[in-house]
Amino acid sequence: MFNGCYLLTYLDLNSFNTSKVTDMVCMFIGCSSLGTIACDKAWSCQESCDMFESCSSLEGAVSYDSKKTNAQMANPTTGYFFVTGPEVLRAYVQMSADKKTLTFFYDNKRSTREGTTWDINKKKNAYGSEYPAWAGIYEDYNTTTTKAVIDASFANFRPTSTAGWFQGFKALTAIEGLQNLNTSEVKSMNSMFEDCVALTTLDLKSFNTSKVETMNSMFERCKALQALDLKSFNTSKVETMSSMFQGCGSLTGLNLKSFNTSEVKSMHYMFQGCYSLTYLDLNSFNTSKVTDMVCMFMGCSSLGTIACDKAWSCQESGDMFESCRSLEGAVPYDSKKTNAQMANPTTGYFLSPSQDLRFSEPTCR
Repeated sequence: MFNGCYLLTYLDLNSFNTSKVTDMVCMFIGCSSLGTIACDKAWSCQESCDMFESCSSLEGAVSYDSKKTNAQMANPTTGYFFVTGPEVLRAYVQMSADKKTLTFFYDNKRSTREGTTWDINKKKNAYGSEYPAWAGIYEDYNTTTTKAVIDASFANFRPTSTAGWFQGFKALTAIEGLQNLNTSEVKSMNSMFEDCVALTTLDLKSFNTSKVETMNSMFERCKALQALDLKSFNTSKVETMSSMFQGCGSLTGLNLKSFNTSEVKSMHYMFQGCYSLTYLDLNSFNTSKVTDMVCMFMGCSSLGTIACDKAWSCQESGDMFESCRSLEGAVPYDSKKTNAQMANPTTGYFLSPSQDLRFSEPTCR
């Protein structure tokens, strides 16, 4: 019936009565752009082989699965149909018609929005990984969108992942309404702002990170970011921080005193390429479970002090301090000694509070 209608994006089939239909074979096959079939009834059919074959954009009660393409999925509770009505709210993302603004909504107005829309859980596959359908990646970066907006309606939605939400938006200069993003249930923030190379500021004070487990590449290559206030971050459940600040070349300082790293297992490339950083206080860091510190501070050429009163040890730590030529702790930097053996305040590059003048108490004379 709709075979090959590859430009269709929306179908309202609420009026369809399929009680006498015996053949739905290939009914929607090849409708690759079809994102929504609005229908509040479940259908059943004798013959329905390949009914939803190649409907890769389809999203209803569940996301499209290429292994499930017959009439068993023609329902609004466990299938690809979508219930409409004033009481039904959905989280989705809209790209404006001029491609300048990306907006996150949680309402029942998706069908009225201009431009392109995606269900909040819609993914695309590339390079062996899944990404949000709207994200910019590698050879397909977004270079036109300059503003993102978290609409007030979105405050009522509870995502479990924000991974890659703003990834690859290279022209993005502002994200408005971050206070409307409720992160209380989020477990992954991987690559959330990765490659937002034009962003200079981010206000994350409202973020609740108490359930977050992964922060890999969260700010990777945000090379224009000049400051980050992360004092509100609760990292007690975070297990990976690999490449978290990698390539943040404009950051001159980072206050990580609130970071609880007791569950973290990987910190490789965490600060790599932060060449404007001059000082890091890592006294709060617990690295007892970390097994990978490879290239952790590599390329931090202006980093003069790492304040830490504990000695670290790590299984994998090659090039941990590579090119940290300004670093001076208990001993001056030596380009031939760049692994975790130098991560200590007695014979290495760390500076304990007793050695660091920043911690000295004023004396009266």
